[in-house]
Amino acid sequence: MKTDTIPYNSIREIIAVFFSFFISLHMLQAQVKIGENSSSIHPTSVLELESTSRALVLTRLTDAQMLAITPLQGAIVYNVDQECIYYYNATVWRNLCSEEEGSDGDNATLIDNGNDTYTFTDTNGIETLISFNSTNGNSLTGEPGSIFFADTDMTATHNNGELFWDNINNNLGIGTNTNLNNKLTVNGNIGATQLLLNNANQEATPLIIRGSEADQSMIAFQDGNLGRTLFDINFRGAGLNIDEVNKEHRLFMKILGGLGIETREPTETLDVAGTLRVRELAASQTNDNFVTVDANGVFHKSVTNSLSGKSSTNSSNNFSGRWTNNLSKIGLKFGKTIAPIFTIEQFKDGDNSIYEVKGNSLVVKLAGLYDIRANLSLIGANTSTTGQIATTSAKININGSPVGAIFVAANNGSTNKSVISSILVNELLSLKANDVITIVISTDSFSDTIYISEKDTSNFSITKFK
Repeated sequence: MKTDTIPYNSIREIIAVFFSFFISLHMLQAQVKIGENSSSIHPTSVLELESTSRALVLTRLTDAQMLAITPLQGAIVYNVDQECIYYYNATVWRNLCSEEEGSDGDNATLIDNGNDTYTFTDTNGIETLISFNSTNGNSLTGEPGSIFFADTDMTATHNNGELFWDNINNNLGIGTNTNLNNKLTVNGNIGATQLLLNNANQEATPLIIRGSEADQSMIAFQDGNLGRTLFDINFRGAGLNIDEVNKEHRLFMKILGGLGIETREPTETLDVAGTLRVRELAASQTNDNFVTVDANGVFHKSVTNSLSGKSSTNSSNNFSGRWTNNLSKIGLKFGKTIAPIFTIEQFKDGDNSIYEVKGNSLVVKLAGLYDIRANLSLIGANTSTTGQIATTSAKININGSPVGAIFVAANNGSTNKSVISSILVNELLSLKANDVITIVISTDSFSDTIYISEKDTSNFSITKFK
């Protein structure tokens, strides 16, 4: 049997090498410089690497390998799956490639776990596992346009009949996946505390509501607490209608027609089926119009062009008429006498469509505002039945009832049977169609002692404002 022996000198050399190695290990506990210029190391360095041709290679791990270890805080590895350097902050691994310059290093990360799951770590270090697996372990599948969401058991699912994306026309359907002809099609109710339509850039018609029936309810306003419908906006017949609870047609806008309040058949631009009240009116002006109302409640205006003077039915002036007395020395009765001053017609606008004389009365045919003026010329002794100074007055009567002020003749106490006096009567009255106007003279003088003077000395004029 052959035996190998080691020379004594060789043993000495091996011992010297080991001794030098342990001495070097003791020195390495202070500072270590590897590479070029090994004798030059910064006083604050524990370990320095210096080279112009060689590199430091970190531990190379996959995602799974890296997540499987829990190293000391400050550990550094190179992730071959993510192709980036990661460091451990005592809680989670941080991706240096996602860190922005100057940040505090608290950016969120997303790591592919290689099994159809991803680990998302937010800026607070909280991890969330994201899975794209169905319950049978296979990848999620659906037809084009399917939108996946978490079901009640937290698994991913889809329901195309309730939520669907038309990826050909780029339209979204809620509650339906058919006839998606608009950007958003909803089959069901929409609840919103506020709805802004094209708020940034207003369109010509930002909202269109299209009814499908002749009597189609469109919008309902409900009580916020009980959910009761208080008002409805709908198409009702031939227009847009606003109904109140148990009261239809509070406001109705007829197509190609007027606006009705409490009626769905407006015959005028504004038709109010009820009373009308105006709480405030501005002060009248010189050129204001008078307003009249006919038997059907329709308003008309009368332009106040003039208060007197003859006018023509073909002109834009008001309708006027004038009459005078015919007989001479018509005696006044004790008490009351209707003045016969409509015997001679000076002029009359509108033929008998505006005014018509009947005996000692004048009948108006149109409702409106009228200016009435009468000049009564009197002659005779001014003595009463008691021998005292007589009192003679006149007043306008409408349908036999006196209206307006009392006008009194000049009273100078004369007993001369040739003394002349006069009474001027005038009023501005609103009359109805077929009202009868008379001028009544009252006196306490002896019978036939005061007369209406000669022909054409007394007159009556009337003007109807348009």
